[in-house]
Amino acid sequence: MNSAVAEKAGLEERVKLAEHIADEIETRIIRSFHHELKVAAKGKHDFATELDKANETFAQNLVHESFSGDYFFGEEFGGSGTEGSTYEWIVDPLDGTNNFVRGLPLAGFQLAIVNNGEIVHSVVRRPFTQERYH
Repeated sequence: MNSAVAEKAGLEERVKLAEHIADEIETRIIRSFHHELKVAAKGKHDFATELDKANETFAQNLVHESFSGDYFFGEEFGGSGTEGSTYEWIVDPLDGTNNFVRGLPLAGFQLAIVNNGEIVHSVVRRPFTQERYH
């Protein structure tokens, strides 16, 4: 298998994982809406919920289990893995936390896969408006 074919296969496997992570987190967001969640202030107008942290941990664990050499950066906990890796994952585990905490259905999930500094795949889910972008 030449390197271009191997690279494409590696990206395809990462895309499958990204979509799986997004499906699961989308379900978690819907299930948690209007439920009492622990909320911590990160700044004057910035919050993190236990759902933010659980979603990020879930995504991070799956990425590292499947692609141990990849770098993972999440909004809540920062980076883990090998910095400077060929592949990097960037995750916002609950985009729109402030809206979510206030009971506004304007929240979602975002993930990007970066290969050598270039975004090669992204996933955006807005479960309450049923918007899906990739």
